[in-house]
Amino acid sequence: MGAPRAFPLHLGVREGDFSIRSFADLKGKTVVFTTTTENEYYVANKWNEEHGRQFKIIFESIYALLCEAIASGRADATVSMIRSLENRNKEYNARIRIVQPPVNYSDAYYLFNKQTGAELQKTLDAALKELKDDGTLKRLSLKWLGGDFTAK
Repeated sequence: MGAPRAFPLHLGVREGDFSIRSFADLKGKTVVFTTTTENEYYVANKWNEEHGRQFKIIFESIYALLCEAIASGRADATVSMIRSLENRNKEYNARIRIVQPPVNYSDAYYLFNKQTGAELQKTLDAALKELKDDGTLKRLSLKWLGGDFTAK
């Protein structure tokens, strides 16, 4: 799989369910989210639309109910980053299994307006290069994100 990339998204399924390994394995199943405003929903919904709406999407108002939907069988999966799924396991005793490999990667970062942000972008890029070169970014990624998610 190579070096880690930014924001890998994984399927989270019931503990002990090894039948789901990809979006394609969700045919006839249900995927649960808390909102339509997160990248996780966008990625799953886009895949679903491009493949003939193979799975149903439902919503819960809070993460505790999302976890309950998976545990009870009302939903079969969710989509999120590893650290978020691990946090749900810790906070809600969700017993969600994290499916490998990721179903999606996103390396996109939208921080600057193309017309007015060029100078700020140059300044930030130079500072980030310095932090990357001296190892600070990797250390921060390991500490706060649980892995090295710096660009190679």
